[in-house]
Amino acid sequence: MRKWIFIISIIIAGQLHCFAKTTDIYLTKEIVFTWDNEKYQIIENENFDNIKRNIVKYQPIIISNISNIEEIDVQVCGSESVKITSGIMAFLLLEKLKNIPWYKVFNMQFDTFILPCRIPSGLLEYISKNPNEVTRKLNAYYEE
Repeated sequence: MRKWIFIISIIIAGQLHCFAKTTDIYLTKEIVFTWDNEKYQIIENENFDNIKRNIVKYQPIIISNISNIEEIDVQVCGSESVKITSGIMAFLLLEKLKNIPWYKVFNMQFDTFILPCRIPSGLLEYISKNPNEVTRKLNAYYEE
């Protein structure tokens, strides 16, 4: 019996993934922000304030990074079926900075939320499956 409990414990431990409380996300050398893996949000610290102050300069770079499909190790609520990429994190940064009007940009309604998640159902999947289209549509919207 002890042997089975030990084996089951090892299997469960191998399936659990521990995340650091926070993770620094590097889009470029200058665009670095911190993600809170427990609260599923960007931390407003000195790095974030720097990006916010320089949004005119950084916005095109952030948008171009949305097409980056490099996977990163962060925890985002609502991402159970999606591998989190640098591009998704770039989108979440832009959303935090600009409050993107999803329907105007994508002609799609993202309005179903599973609380306490602040990210609507389907949004991460859409970005994950269409990173180049998301980049193109955001560029077109913000160039108007």
